[in-house]
Amino acid sequence: MSKAKWHGRGTATIYEDDSIEFRPCAKGEPSQRNVKRSGSSKFYQTNGEKESNYVAHLMASRDSLDPIGDMLRDFETLTRELEPKLPKEPRTKPLLKKDDMSVYLDKKEHKIRIYAEILLDANKNPYSPADWAFTTIGAPLSQCFTSNRKSILTAFLPQGRTSCK
Repeated sequence: MSKAKWHGRGTATIYEDDSIEFRPCAKGEPSQRNVKRSGSSKFYQTNGEKESNYVAHLMASRDSLDPIGDMLRDFETLTRELEPKLPKEPRTKPLLKKDDMSVYLDKKEHKIRIYAEILLDANKNPYSPADWAFTTIGAPLSQCFTSNRKSILTAFLPQGRTSCK
């Protein structure tokens, strides 16, 4: 007759005569995947049943003159692949090119590509989000499409037809 059971990395059964029977769990899969190392730091993915996470262990020598800088360099090296990749701007001539927005007409693919950046700073954008979105994106796009109407229309016409009337 068993007295109590304990669960951990296996199951231990403690009997009334104070004897213990331990049955270890079966050998499982490693919980760290895609382990990358830089210096003494490491970065990996976990493969849990419910969720998978990224984990970074950053280490710097106690004797380092700049431990935070050393850890930041390791972190940047280890996570370089996770940085979002911005799309490359097309090689076609831009219809609009500003610091925060560019518009390209790709006649071969029949597409207009728009790249825009909006600084989300309450001090520099005192308007409501709808107002500043229109003033920074909508109005310049409308003006660009109006001034380049002929080029845009000819990109969507069937081959051989060049009139946009």
